[in-house]
Amino acid sequence: MQTVTVKKYPAPITLTSLTCLSGTLLSAIMAAVLDHKASSWRLSWDMSLVAVLYSGIVIFGLAFYLQVLVGRTKGAVFITAFRPLGIVITTLMALLILGDVLFLGSVVGAILIVVGLSLTLWGKD
Repeated sequence: MQTVTVKKYPAPITLTSLTCLSGTLLSAIMAAVLDHKASSWRLSWDMSLVAVLYSGIVIFGLAFYLQVLVGRTKGAVFITAFRPLGIVITTLMALLILGDVLFLGSVVGAILIVVGLSLTLWGKD
């Protein structure tokens, strides 16, 4: 789906901005439906605001922009091949930065996801 969209709409920065905007609007609507309290929506000038801004702008925007560029040059299969690397990086950052505990079920689940994705990509060739 992403490859078809990039071919029809070749401006990657505008496409990334529109995708982020639509995701923001849908998330805001869903959050308003699920949580009506105004106290839940307050952001203070501390790390919670920095985390929201960083997650929204840097992580989602930059990642989507890079995926569009790589999808245009290398193809959609190349993007999918690096999904397992994202799982590993996320797990390592959660362990080292956040101090999360690693459970056996999480490791087995991640391994099954990586193996399933690798077999799917291998079968595509």
